This record gives sequence, C-alpha cells and structure tokens, in this order.
Amino acid sequence: MGLVVVAPGAAVLTPMGMDKSGDLPVGKDTSGMKVSGWAARSGYPDTVISAGNNEILLSTSGAGIARCRVTLTAGWNPGVGGGGFRVSLMQNTTEIKAADFAVSALFVALPDTPVTVQPGDRLWLAVSNTTTSFLGVTATVKGGSGTYVTFDAV
Repeated sequence: MGLVVVAPGAAVLTPMGMDKSGDLPVGKDTSGMKVSGWAARSGYPDTVISAGNNEILLSTSGAGIARCRVTLTAGWNPGVGGGGFRVSLMQNTTEIKAADFAVSALFVALPDTPVTVQPGDRLWLAVSNTTTSFLGVTATVKGGSGTYVTFDAV
C-alpha cells in the first residue's frame, strides 16, 4: 500500500463587510479624511474591524473583490464657489479606486475592484471635500447599509 501525504489545508479568505454607523459631517477643505464609525455588515459574520472602528483587517492571502458605496444625507451641491466631494477606497496607504460625486448625486458606488491581499492588510474609506465657497459646504456621509465596504474572495 502506498503512502498518501495530505497537505495542511490552505487558509481560506474570509468575506468581510462593514456598514457606516451614524452620520459623519465632512466640512470644506478636508482631504483624505478616514471615514470612522463602522459595524459588521449583515451577511458578513466573520468581519474583523480595527479597534478604532475604521478598517477591515484581513488575516489571509489571496485574491478578492472590494466594493464600496457612500451615501450622503442630501444630494451633493458644492455651492457657488465650486469644488468636489471625492471617495477613495484604500488598501493600507494606497488608493485603489476613487470617484467624485456628481452635482445632485445622493450616492457613489465604486465598481468592483480586484485586489490581492496579505495578512494584516487593511481596507478603508477616505473622503475629501474641496469646496471653495466662502461659507463652505459640509457634506454628510449617511450611516446605515447605504454606506459600506465589502471584501469577497474570488
């Protein structure tokens, strides 16, 4: 009878997702602000969120798809002075996908983003408000399931 060697099972990528918990005002002249205050998203029971409630923490290596959506409490309007509101999906310190809100838009959903991760990698959202109006324009990121970050294995 031959000897059969069984390799230990490879670590499996765990799907993770988080929803924004509570609203977050983002004032004018804000650049690269980390969106804070998250809770595990329904359907993603094994999600690990950093102690500061700001990032998904990945524990295995592999390929996956990151998704995110940001909803505002009111349609984006930069006011008379112009400016923009940008959403950036971040992996560690690198922007991996970004989009700007169109005038009157209530949400931005970034397209599926293929990403390769390593143990200890972090996925998180940053926002920038570049309005130049004298009075400034505050955009408020809406809490709940309309603002989220997810990671799913492929």
